[in-house]
Amino acid sequence: MLRVLALSFLTALLFAQGTTSRIVGLITDPTGAAVPNAKVKLTNELTNVSFESISSASGNYQFESLQIGTYRIEVEASGFKKFVARENQLTVGEPLTINIPMQLGTVSDAVEVTAAAELVQ
Repeated sequence: MLRVLALSFLTALLFAQGTTSRIVGLITDPTGAAVPNAKVKLTNELTNVSFESISSASGNYQFESLQIGTYRIEVEASGFKKFVARENQLTVGEPLTINIPMQLGTVSDAVEVTAAAELVQ
């Protein structure tokens, strides 16, 4: 009986791992200071499903429980160029940290990066 309960518990833990992960990061200005209240948009490049968030007072943002896949991240903040990073590959068990270095300018200007995510283990 105890063996059956242990097996059931382990099976439940495996399924809890699921097929999701997360993307987190820090948004900074050219001096390295945090950029609060930046609009962050994350889009699954295959399904085109998008999520939006706002950076915290300390410049941090996070997206939890994301399906694995390739994501595009776009960041906009007043007084800065729009930042776009494409082809960020998210896999199960390997959360992505994508730190965003904003550049001074207008939102109509854009800085595009392809596959520049830092993997954190």
